[in-house]
Amino acid sequence: MKDHQEHWVQLCEQAAVEQDHDKLLKLVNEISRELDGKEQHLEQPSDRKSADLAGGEDLSKAG
Repeated sequence: MKDHQEHWVQLCEQAAVEQDHDKLLKLVNEISRELDGKEQHLEQPSDRKSADLAGGEDLSKAG
């Protein structure tokens, strides 16, 4: 996780000072991919947690 976070920071630092349009576009695209991956990673546990809670509620109602 720490390596990923350092990579994220490095990409943002590079994008903040990049003067070349094409290089900046590549950095922004890579940052976007990182965000998409992080968003998917964050959504998955929430979905599982919701399913677990729903299942727990059903069991408590049945008992």
